Amino acid sequence: MNPIRRERLAGDLAEMRRIRGPRVDWIADIPRRIDRLCELNVIEQVANVCQTTVVRDAWDRGQELAVHGWVYGLTDGLVRDLRTTVAATKEIAAAYDAALAAL
Repeated sequence: MNPIRRERLAGDLAEMRRIRGPRVDWIADIPRRIDRLCELNVIEQVANVCQTTVVRDAWDRGQELAVHGWVYGLTDGLVRDLRTTVAATKEIAAAYDAALAAL
């Protein structure tokens, strides 16, 4: 692995530990811990999708576009809305913070 990619990966892992730790480490039940990690991943991916050029350009043009964070439960077959819907650039941070706080 080249040094730049290694450095980027190390930074990403450190950020995940910072976000994940207080929200996951205390959960003793392994299936519940895995569920929580999936929820955190969905919240992170919503934020990532909102940063893409395609989405940003659509919002800049005034196009209606919303990014939703849902997770499918393998144990119960239910789709859960993680309340992290973003429909404009200015909503990204607030939706992210609200979704994390709701966990």
